[in-house]
Amino acid sequence: MILATLWLGLPIEAQVKVITLGESTSGWGSAATLTQDAYEGRFAIAYEAPGDKTGFLSFDHSSTGIDLTQYRRIAFWWKTEGRGLRDLKIKVRNYPLAGGMEAVYTLHYAGDAPTEWTLAVAEIASPQFDNWGGEPDLVRRYITFRTETDPGSSVRLFIDRMILLPDTFTWSAGTPTFDPTAGPDVDFNGDGTVDFSDFLLFALVFGLTSADNGYESKFDIDSNGMIGFTDFIAFSQGFGTPRGRWDVPISLSSQSPDSLRVTVGTLASPIYSVNLAPAASLDLVAQLPPTVMIGRDTADTHPIPLWTEITDVSESRTYTTTYVPQSGPSKTWSQFRDATTAGTEPILPRFSYAGYRNGEVQVPPATGTEFHVGDYGAFPDDGLSDHTAIQSAIHAAEANEGGRVVFPAGRFLVNTDTDIRSQIKIRASHIVLQGAGSRDGGTIVQQVNYMPPREPENLWTSPYMFRFEPTSNSDPTLATIIADSERETFWITVDNSSKLTVGGHVKLIMTSTAAVQDFIAPYSVEPSWTTLLKTGIRVREKHKITEIDGQRVRLAEPLHTDVTSRYGWTISDFKHIESVGVEDIS
Repeated sequence: MILATLWLGLPIEAQVKVITLGESTSGWGSAATLTQDAYEGRFAIAYEAPGDKTGFLSFDHSSTGIDLTQYRRIAFWWKTEGRGLRDLKIKVRNYPLAGGMEAVYTLHYAGDAPTEWTLAVAEIASPQFDNWGGEPDLVRRYITFRTETDPGSSVRLFIDRMILLPDTFTWSAGTPTFDPTAGPDVDFNGDGTVDFSDFLLFALVFGLTSADNGYESKFDIDSNGMIGFTDFIAFSQGFGTPRGRWDVPISLSSQSPDSLRVTVGTLASPIYSVNLAPAASLDLVAQLPPTVMIGRDTADTHPIPLWTEITDVSESRTYTTTYVPQSGPSKTWSQFRDATTAGTEPILPRFSYAGYRNGEVQVPPATGTEFHVGDYGAFPDDGLSDHTAIQSAIHAAEANEGGRVVFPAGRFLVNTDTDIRSQIKIRASHIVLQGAGSRDGGTIVQQVNYMPPREPENLWTSPYMFRFEPTSNSDPTLATIIADSERETFWITVDNSSKLTVGGHVKLIMTSTAAVQDFIAPYSVEPSWTTLLKTGIRVREKHKITEIDGQRVRLAEPLHTDVTSRYGWTISDFKHIESVGVEDIS
């Protein structure tokens, strides 16, 4: 039995501390038992999780004297036997961790739990806070495992080797690069590919020396005068790949006061090891094995999984993925191009319809009557509020049914301490706010105070300072969609088109709880998605009508969503303003 703090059989600079090796149930709750099915050592901890309800298993680590607040990560090995574990969390009580509150970490959520030994890691400084966490406890120190299981489940949880890791080093990986001349040229027949035909040529001369007939230096890759096993190893490393080598840049930065031995790897293979001095930073280039490039499609980015660890301390391993860029047109673009030509559904939406008048004409220069803000009392750089004067100039342009609200160079102040907290609104078409430049020496409109959020607890509900909107937001329903239409097509079918007009702007509206599963397929709805399950999927698409043929209506822009009539799609009027904007103002 080992409960006391121990250094593992590793270099002391690794600073890895054991909480428990799972060799005894001492310190564990009464539901814990020992099993010989261990990740390491003789025993591990086993726990029968109760079916269809929440289960708890605690480990009291106060006798170890360990203070978790001094460490970066907590890690342990775990697995399950049986099916039905829906959620696994741990709660750590170790004042003053997380400001004294109990810290909660989710280790498994949804999907199948592992049935082979798997490493779980929690960032101690990044807990989640939910209703399971409680008030501070200045005395007790323990870790509680919480299981949630499905109805009728039978799950056994195994836990072994729980340790702590301090801050050791940070790292990042850059974009891999290819050196076409690196490494030996083992394309013996010169056809551009190292394949079985090259192997046959190599096999014919294997074992020959420079004194033998048939010896050729190109097969003697290590140039030692004999075509032997070392040459075969070099050939096999290039098999199935073009000549050259992929390298990946790695940056390491030590956060430890001690020297570290760091290993870099990909998949199951270490590819680089280096000594990292205390508090030092190091940039290196690691050679990628050819195996990580197998299956690469040059028309798509290719993922390269990488990991680093303190050498021989698997619990310290962290992961990232870098990507080999595509070369040539992407598969997604090629599919879009081919689908557009064939009239089938593309993966990408047709964003070419975005922009001013569907991107078919350039944005014209602003014209029309000028309304100078100075004529309404807004003067730059005087330190006074210009809020009311700017709104007055806009009102004048609205009464004129359009125009330019012109600002000279300088700084204008809005929403100051002397203003009521109100938006500046533009509520008519053909109005442009026009400054004297958006760079140094141009026009600056400064919002002195923020707008109070409509929902005080949600800062994102703060209104915009300037808002373009029509005088009426009433959007009466004009028709109901009665037939299905696929996304990226233009025609819809309605019950009655008498209230629709060519050139009119409309909104396609759908709100449906029945549509949730279709919209997230092939994934499944999780019971915890209560808001989505209660309110349903909400879709609002805005379109312009270009043609009406009886009950069939053609839209100027393609549909962005599959329209399924059984989900209650309707068409409403879309009140809007147009030909408005902001020009040359910061």
